[in-house]
Amino acid sequence: MTCDCDCHKQDSISKLKRCKERNKTKEKKIKELEKKVLTLTLICAIIGTIVGKEVVEEVVDWYNTFDKVKSTLTTSSPRIVDYTIDRSVVYGSSPEPGTLAIVGLIALTPTRRRR
Repeated sequence: MTCDCDCHKQDSISKLKRCKERNKTKEKKIKELEKKVLTLTLICAIIGTIVGKEVVEEVVDWYNTFDKVKSTLTTSSPRIVDYTIDRSVVYGSSPEPGTLAIVGLIALTPTRRRR
């Protein structure tokens, strides 16, 4: 049984105020953490773009080196068969190097859980 006396009303009001204060501090902490997550996500996206570009450049350099070795072998030894792929046939397209960073940015973006 509850009564409607002033002491119980004051107690309920003080509990409500404490709850609101705790909620404000939690919301403030959540906003700070969201800012940190956003900052780290942007940093990862930038690093991913830079590293992705460097990796693509290394793969292209490796492919060019392989092409040079293959052309040297085919010109020096006539017994080696040249199995080249028709360059006009397209088997698919690869995304740009920055695409991985953008996909990572979208995947790591926090979703708001509380309203």
